[in-house]
Amino acid sequence: MAVINVLNEHISNMIAAGEVLERPASAVKELIENSIDAGADRIVVEIEDGGKSLIKISDNGCGMSKTDAKNCFLRHATSKIKNEKDLDAINTLGFRGEALASIAAVSEVTLITRTKDELAGTKVVIRAGKIIEQCEIGCNIGTVITVKDLFFNTPARMKFLKTDATEGAYISEIIEKMIIINPHISFLFIKNGRESLYSAGDNNELSNLLNIYKNEIYDNLVKVSYEKSGISVTGYIGNEKILKNNRKSQIFFVNNRVVRNRVFFSAVDEAVKERVTVSKYPFVILKININPELVDVNVHPTKAEVKFQNDRDVYNAIYEAIYNSYHVSGIDNKSENIINKPLFEEISFVETKEIPEKNTFKFRIDNKKIDNRKIENEVSYNSEFNELETVKFNALTPAFNEKTDEKIADNKHEHNTIKDYRIIGQIFDTFIVIEKDNKMYLLDQHAAHERLLYDKFLKSFKEKKIISQKLLVPFGINLRPVEMETLKENINLFIEMGFDISEFTDDEIIVREVPFDIDTSEISEIIQEIIKIIDDNKNSYITYKQEKSLHLMACKAAIKANMKFDIKESEALVYDVLNLQDANTCPHGRPLFVSFDRKTIEKQFKRS
Repeated sequence: MAVINVLNEHISNMIAAGEVLERPASAVKELIENSIDAGADRIVVEIEDGGKSLIKISDNGCGMSKTDAKNCFLRHATSKIKNEKDLDAINTLGFRGEALASIAAVSEVTLITRTKDELAGTKVVIRAGKIIEQCEIGCNIGTVITVKDLFFNTPARMKFLKTDATEGAYISEIIEKMIIINPHISFLFIKNGRESLYSAGDNNELSNLLNIYKNEIYDNLVKVSYEKSGISVTGYIGNEKILKNNRKSQIFFVNNRVVRNRVFFSAVDEAVKERVTVSKYPFVILKININPELVDVNVHPTKAEVKFQNDRDVYNAIYEAIYNSYHVSGIDNKSENIINKPLFEEISFVETKEIPEKNTFKFRIDNKKIDNRKIENEVSYNSEFNELETVKFNALTPAFNEKTDEKIADNKHEHNTIKDYRIIGQIFDTFIVIEKDNKMYLLDQHAAHERLLYDKFLKSFKEKKIISQKLLVPFGINLRPVEMETLKENINLFIEMGFDISEFTDDEIIVREVPFDIDTSEISEIIQEIIKIIDDNKNSYITYKQEKSLHLMACKAAIKANMKFDIKESEALVYDVLNLQDANTCPHGRPLFVSFDRKTIEKQFKRS
């Protein structure tokens, strides 16, 4: 029979640490929040080895007394809550009293702090939850916390951490969000002895956004400002030029706290659905202010999620705020809400940059190649055409030369000069209509071309014969910290697919060569989507990631829906598609053809 054991304090703290601290970035977030709660307007964050060996947070906040400096490491010790009523209206970022105790349980922590009323400060050193030193020390007003060897005594947690570069990138993203929501605080982030991020703390939101997201995002932002029923929604939404492939660029703050909630995403999706392509997401930074009594911030161990007393009120506020800015005042009328000029007159922004001969590239790439282009449209059919059939049939006619449109002789079938199908034309600039054997076939031109390109790319990739094209002007792309690290860790995959990429700065890459036929307007999106494929399939085989990347490139390079074709182009495409070997779908599984037999069509006209 099982025996119930009461865990000792040390084990309890280690378990709590596992809940509160997912990775070094979690510790950085908790410690920065404590600095903000202490009233600091200058915060310096230093890390080494992705935060695994060193995290140091220095602030000029109110500091702690000698007694508080010791008690702050006790579990559930907090200055933010005194009684039950305080839980109903939490106005601070930290309040659980778990962060310092959890961090100290799995590392060595040195705390140096002083209040303005004390002549000398206090130093406390604690390792694995036990105080090993406490003394007076001379120091400035404020607090400095140094965390060394995080997770040294929890190897199970350590083995799940990513590379130093990736963990450092997670920390960068935390600090970026802190900078966005706290424009009045000056942040300095030093990574491995090198300055990585800085904000002046001058209350200039736009300056911070420009610093973090560069001109590609900054020049395409629409301002959001809305207030109703005690809920205010402010911030920015990107216009249709900077749609993203995932929600990583959708950031929400509730009462200055970075949080998630499905209500946010649903409201944004609904507000922009008439203007945004399926599977695309707008760039969003929204600050939601609401009465603290109407929101529960205590529903998640890391305070990453919140729960509202009335979801509908929050949904409506976000929906109205986004809809009004995106449809009425922002995109449609090109109003002053659009941020359409540089922050400083002397700065000019261009999408493609000429790169100086001398540079400081950290990694370099060789040559090779592939193909790409754009979106798939969903087609809805008359419900009475209920005998839709996914089909494949073989062409008997000789092919057309793609360049001259002349028929190519085929010795085996020279006698066969009559097609057994007829191309009627193109409808909706999207589908090619074909008549054959008393049936009407619709060929999706994008899906068909995508299939052809994918097969070609896959064959070239396997044979290591991908062709690259050198760009006349090198192309600059800004990446998020995590994106940059993913690219560097998987640079060989990009090389194999025909890219020549160099790191230009900590957050910018330079592309010199791309797979053949990729349009320069697609380069940024393709690279970011391949990075997402790699991130979303970390545990998959490399061949799966390669194939998914080739799917993407074929999709981008293929002719699009809403593209006019002349009859010669249609002939060439149809012939090539009809001669595919055992392929009747695009790489994503959508059919190339659908068919309607004669009887079904006659039925629509009451002829049968």
